[in-house]
Amino acid sequence: MNIEELKKLQDEIHQTAIDHGWWNKNRELPELLVLLHSEISEAFEAEQSNIMAVYYKDNKPEGYLVEMADYVIRIMDLFGHYQINIETYMETLDYKNLFSKFLECLLEINQFDIYKKEIFLNHICCLHFNVSKSLEIYRAEKNNLVMIGKISEILTRSIIGCFAYAKYLDHDLMEIIKEKHEYNKTRPYRHGGKKA
Repeated sequence: MNIEELKKLQDEIHQTAIDHGWWNKNRELPELLVLLHSEISEAFEAEQSNIMAVYYKDNKPEGYLVEMADYVIRIMDLFGHYQINIETYMETLDYKNLFSKFLECLLEINQFDIYKKEIFLNHICCLHFNVSKSLEIYRAEKNNLVMIGKISEILTRSIIGCFAYAKYLDHDLMEIIKEKHEYNKTRPYRHGGKKA
């Protein structure tokens, strides 16, 4: 995971979202958090349908890891809007160490004969928890800077967890994110009339 590359991609992702009309109106943080929940649920639905982690349909990347990449893309767009520097949070959290711990934990759990599906479900629950915790902070914290800081830390941890989970499955999430972003750049304005 290269954080300089991630920061560059964050800027590109946010600009693509602007160019495609997703920021034409003010979007409140709760709406953005609901959209994160929807991406997590799409990953769950894709995995439940026994769909591969990554595959292509009409040149569009699909699969449950692609939906997880969409989750990270939405977080990076949110960070871009709020001018949150993902590099700063990655460094503050000692991302290399945290990534290693997440991955080590996944591999250790797998040794005890727990199926990959159970690990996947635990990961999905953790992602939903992180988004729900972010909403809780939004409701409770009156200071906007403190609120954004706390939410940014939680969502950055979540991104690191997604990278570790993909690595556990022998996939490079950065490459999946890049592919999905390249595809998103080719999509019509507001993806052909979507509301959110």
